[in-house]
Amino acid sequence: SHLGTTNAKGEGEGEGEGGSDERIELWVDIHVREALDPKEGCVGVDIVVTDNGPGFAAGEVEDAFGRGWRGALPEQVHMEGSGLGLPIARDLMRAMGGDIRVKPPKSGGRTEVVVRCARG
Repeated sequence: SHLGTTNAKGEGEGEGEGGSDERIELWVDIHVREALDPKEGCVGVDIVVTDNGPGFAAGEVEDAFGRGWRGALPEQVHMEGSGLGLPIARDLMRAMGGDIRVKPPKSGGRTEVVVRCARG
């Protein structure tokens, strides 16, 4: 799904003053699949989310679940947000028997965020 267009400062079309004219296309793909365990079979549903964001630098995957964490990539330095989204989401999912994990990209691919909803 196409989420819209924003300028380099993160302002939507027609917003902001003195911002960059450079436009960035935003998109996200969401796929739902059975969550399979080799021993237990179907254990729930995985919701797999990928987007065209900057992703994570090498070694940052587990850090991303720390409260207040901010990415070190140049594209992330000026992003808005509290750094609480992934930690709170993972805590909620674990409280319901599920989980959230981040799979780093493989050779030029996209980072995947996998939300596992436990069967039940």
